[in-house]
Amino acid sequence: MLNDAELIAAARERAAGDSVILTFANSLYADVLMNWLVALSLQSIDNYLVIALDRELHASLTDRGIPSLLCELKSDLGDLWIQRVRVFATLCDAGVDFVHSDADAVWLRDPKLYFADAEVDLVASQGTVWPPDVHRQFGFVLCCGLFHLRSTPVSRQLLTELEQRRDRGAAMPELVAAAPDELLNAVGYYGPAGPAPAAFARLSAGLDETVVRIITARPGLEPVRAALNALTPALIRDAAGA
Repeated sequence: MLNDAELIAAARERAAGDSVILTFANSLYADVLMNWLVALSLQSIDNYLVIALDRELHASLTDRGIPSLLCELKSDLGDLWIQRVRVFATLCDAGVDFVHSDADAVWLRDPKLYFADAEVDLVASQGTVWPPDVHRQFGFVLCCGLFHLRSTPVSRQLLTELEQRRDRGAAMPELVAAAPDELLNAVGYYGPAGPAPAAFARLSAGLDETVVRIITARPGLEPVRAALNALTPALIRDAAGA
């Protein structure tokens, strides 16, 4: 098992006053990982730390001088997210901000600019429709393949509660309900159509282009029409005070 003190020390060293970039991989994913590392090198980015999921990859990275910690995956892929959340919670509790990136999320440019808003706890892109029960409840799913988490009280509360509930065998709906509304509203909007223009204006501030995905809680076209009528340019400008 990965030692917490070792993890915190390594993350702080790699962060060098910034956020540390984390990725997880095993030896079967070594070629994908090396491609990801080459892309970071081309951007002159070196504040990363690889969490190696088997001894073979850890030894190979160590021989190459690539910063790596061993966190052996003992079972199936279901255990991977358990280990990931544990790493995230340990760093967050220690006051370490971090970016998590899948090794197949290749960095063609440095996304640091998009993570620069100090007013939010979490910066993430919208995921797909999985898990479907979460998607039905909130209308969106966060993509965990690339996100930035700041060590804030809200972030620490979220990760601590997720670990506690998971350890006692909580089902997915309970884990979803544990996510603070403040965190969810920082990256998306769910609710009636009326406040949607203000939410759109807030979430799209500073972006070149914003894409809206409408997920309705009721069948039929009426909820879709309500959302479209609420998200007209005039209403969004009014909500933004433009």
